[in-house]
Parts: sequence; C-alpha cells; structure tokens
Amino acid sequence: MPLISNGLSKLSTVDIADVNTTETCQEPSESSSLESLRQNKCNITGFLRRNAFVLLTTAAIFIGVGLGLALRPSKMTARSIKYFTFPGELLLQMLQMLVLPLITTSVISAMASVDRKSYGKVGLRALCYYIMTTIMAVSTGIVLVVLIQPGKSPSDTSPSSGGQVKAVQTVDAFLDLIRNMFPPNMVAACFRQVRHSAVMVSLAALTAPAANVFSTSDGINILGLLVLSIAFGLTLGYMENEGKPVRDFVDCLNKAVIHLISIVIWYSPVAIVFLVGGEILQLKDISVIGLQLAMYSLTVITGLLIHCFFTLHLIYIIFTRKNPFKLVGGVLEALTTAFGTSSRWVSLSFCLQATAHTFK
Repeated sequence: MPLISNGLSKLSTVDIADVNTTETCQEPSESSSLESLRQNKCNITGFLRRNAFVLLTTAAIFIGVGLGLALRPSKMTARSIKYFTFPGELLLQMLQMLVLPLITTSVISAMASVDRKSYGKVGLRALCYYIMTTIMAVSTGIVLVVLIQPGKSPSDTSPSSGGQVKAVQTVDAFLDLIRNMFPPNMVAACFRQVRHSAVMVSLAALTAPAANVFSTSDGINILGLLVLSIAFGLTLGYMENEGKPVRDFVDCLNKAVIHLISIVIWYSPVAIVFLVGGEILQLKDISVIGLQLAMYSLTVITGLLIHCFFTLHLIYIIFTRKNPFKLVGGVLEALTTAFGTSSRWVSLSFCLQATAHTFK
C-alpha cells in the first residue's frame, strides 16, 4: 500500500507539472498573438491618422463625381449650380487670401536667415533647377500634344477675326517679364500684371499700323512680389541686430499664416465635393464634351506622370543619390489637392507646408 500511494503521488506530481508546463507554454503564444493584434490595430490606426487628409480628399473627389452625375437629370439652372458650388468657392477664396502672405513671409524669413556667404550658391542652384525643370516640362508637353492632339476635331472651324488681332513679339514678352519684376506699385502688384500687346485694327480694306499698348491684366504679380521679398529679406539679414525685431515679426507672422492654413485645409474635402460636382453639372453635352475632356485629361495626366515620376525623380536621384519616394509620400497631400481643385495657388500652400514637414 505505501508503494502504491507513493506511486500515485509521483504520478500526480508529474501530471501537475505537465499541466503547468503546458499552461506556461500556451501563455506566451496567446500573449504574443494578442500583442500582434494590438500592434496591427495600432499600425492601421496610425496609418489612417497620418493619411486621413489624403483619404478624405480622394473620397471627396469620387463623391463629387457621383453627386454630379446623380444631379444631372434634374437639369439645374445656372443660378442653382452657382449656389451648389458656393462651399467650394469659400475654400478657394480663403486659400487665395492666405497664399500671398504665406509666400511673402516665407521668402522674407528664409532669405533673412540664410548665411550671406551662401546666397550666390543657393540662388544659382535654384535658378538652374527652375530653368532645367521648365525646359523639360515644356518639351514633354509639346511632344504629348503633337502625338495625342487633344484639340483636334473634324467639326472645328477657324473663328473669323473680329476687329482686333493681337500679335505679341518675343522681345515684348521678355520685356514684360522684366517689367513685372519691378512693379511701380507694390499694392497693385498684389492683383495686377503688366502686359504689352501690338494691336492692328482692321476696318474694311484699310489696316491701321500696329500700335504699342501697355495694359494690365488681373492676377497676382508673383514675380514682382518675389523680387521684392528677396530684396527685403536680404536687407534684413545684412542689418543683423538692427533688423532682428522685424525678422522676429516676419517669422511670427509666417508661423501664424501656416497655422491658419493647417486649419483651413481640413475644410477642403467638403469643398472639393461641391467643386467637382459643380464642374460636372456645368457640362452641356456630356458625351461630346466628355470625349474632348478625356483626351485633354489623358494628355495632361500623362504629362504630369512623366514629369513627376520620371523627370523629377531622375533629377533627384542624380543630385542627391537618395530614394525619391520619401519625397513623393511627403507631398502627397499637395498632389491630391492640386488634382481635386485644379488651382496652383491652392496647391502651393499645401506644397510649402508638406515640404516643411518632410525635411524638418
């Protein structure tokens, strides 16, 4: 009997030990699975938070297209369409209001804080990069237009000339560029540009000689404001301690404008729905205009894809030897905003903010 009891006690201790070992072996697997699930959940939540604006903007584009197509059978009047696009107009006006102070304060703050010895290097590199990308972009656009011919239509007829025919020479266009660099009125440069044109007035068989006309056109004279901002920033940097109060004021103003833009951009998904829907509602014959728009969109999107994913990447790889996809991921908000609003001034503010966060 004692032997049997001792054997049973040994068996029971062995069984208990086996159960404990199995429990301890199962606990790490269960805990690891829970931790992996929590980590995946955190990764998904973090991804949604980081890309919330991009996802909302993309969804707004598709919702706007669907809403516009759904409302087309109702045949809304021009006044009704104007009321429909009112939320989108508010976004464009708010961003256009903030773009001008953003550009001027950013340029002044940057030029005032840059080391004076590097002015020549930075300016020369920026000028070379601008000329290089402009030439490559124009060449890509010309080649695509010649190949695709988006404006070609068999029913096209050349419009008859009215009373005035404008002929602008290359020299005049170049001189207009220089005139806009030095505007006579800083306030007028915020909404006016100088434009030269030679006008011929045709009356029956008589043709008057061309007359030189200097006129102004609506639009921000961004070139003149940039030149003024660069000169003002360089002067503040040269003044050192004497210009410190003004530099601090400009820096504070720049940060305030950036904060305002960061607040306004979260309204853009709502506004894009009405902007895209309003554009679709304004189409008269969606079949004919849709075909022309498709060819135009094909040309533009192809050119943008070539320029964004080949030209700029090639330049970035050649000069930096780094992965360019990190840069693309940083400015994805600006790309989606430009696609949704078709406004360079609206996307400019997003681009400046995205590059500031990407390279800080």
